[in-house]
Amino acid sequence: MTEKKCPVCFAPISAGLLRCPRCGWDFPPASGEVVEAARWLLGRLADARRIWQIRLRSPLTAPIECPNSFIKVVGGRSSTGTAAGGALSGPPVTPQLQLVKRERHCWVNSLGMEFVSIKPGTFWMGAPVDTPNSRSYEGPPHEVVITKPFEIGRYPVTQAQWEMVMGYNPSFFRCPRQPVENISWEEACQFICKLNRREAVNRYRLPTEAEWEYAASSGGRDKSDDDPHLMGCRAWFFANSDNKSQPVGMKIPNSWGLYDMQGNVWEWVYDWFGDYQFMCERDPTGPPEGSDRVIRGGGWGNSYWQCRLFTRSVKGPEFRSAVIGLRLVIDEDLASESLFSVFLGH
Repeated sequence: MTEKKCPVCFAPISAGLLRCPRCGWDFPPASGEVVEAARWLLGRLADARRIWQIRLRSPLTAPIECPNSFIKVVGGRSSTGTAAGGALSGPPVTPQLQLVKRERHCWVNSLGMEFVSIKPGTFWMGAPVDTPNSRSYEGPPHEVVITKPFEIGRYPVTQAQWEMVMGYNPSFFRCPRQPVENISWEEACQFICKLNRREAVNRYRLPTEAEWEYAASSGGRDKSDDDPHLMGCRAWFFANSDNKSQPVGMKIPNSWGLYDMQGNVWEWVYDWFGDYQFMCERDPTGPPEGSDRVIRGGGWGNSYWQCRLFTRSVKGPEFRSAVIGLRLVIDEDLASESLFSVFLGH
């Protein structure tokens, strides 16, 4: 395969890559790469077909962006107009599709992991008061300030990415595009250490619980927990998962462009488990010690209400299950933070 250059920033692209590692731009292969070109086109046709199926089931009026491509639904209005209150009525018509550039900055590493930039901010963490089915340790709601920007994985770590670093696949449901699962918190740390050594950096780690909820709720703006229909479009859980994990990026993202934050697999976070504090906290990292680590997000085998944004559960750091995976965060100050030394790839 011939050497390529990004048509946007003109960065050199290694053979076989279809996304610029500098600016995140997707583009077709160079002329003559017939097999790669066919795969590229088939992937985008599959994205368009999947999004149109979601559109048939959902009356969402906002555009839906496809993962791994720039196909966006911009049409799809009802052929009989709109009903009272703006709801769509009548059978939907075929949407118009157009190629668009991603709006949110996305950085891609050598394994193809995509990372979305998250700005600092303040949000309310924890279950609202008197929330049905919430547990006592999921509240009370309290104000949390995220003071530093960070980058978080657009998707959970996949089995293909895990195997490239670790050399084996521990997952129960085997598929390169599905999230890696059946891993313990300790194994997640080993993976991150090896990834830091492989990339010759020390900046990958697990998110803290506060960072995870801040990103999952789009800074506290998302309200999918109040809309069962939207939850079904955003998450894989017991009612729609066919009792197994699913390929990443097959549901619609949250407002910040993050996929599978709810459902599919639970995700390990850094924190030891502890009760929330009533006071306002700045960049909380959990108790200094404990016996159990926190997992967030819910999984394919859980009910709808167990995949809500504030749901939390705990497992021992050596525990493994086919419903637990991980998602990474990039922390440029990792080497200077002794708290996260477990992730350093010396």
